[in-house]
Amino acid sequence: MGVTYMLNTLNLIEKIEEKRREMLQISLKYGISSKQTIKCSQELDDLLNLYDKLKNYTSKTYVFLPYLIIQLMSI
Repeated sequence: MGVTYMLNTLNLIEKIEEKRREMLQISLKYGISSKQTIKCSQELDDLLNLYDKLKNYTSKTYVFLPYLIIQLMSI
């Protein structure tokens, strides 16, 4: 786990925080159970799941890193 891991983790954390702020704004505007809030919440869940996978990354799963990078870029 080197520089690439750290940069990906920091970038992902930034995206998670941005999505949290977005979800809060949407929920305040449309309500917590609105379709917009639920969609944003699901997107946040996807980011958090990706972060969990990246956090649990080890050198034994080195081939998994390109998949995570592609997933991160598509969000």
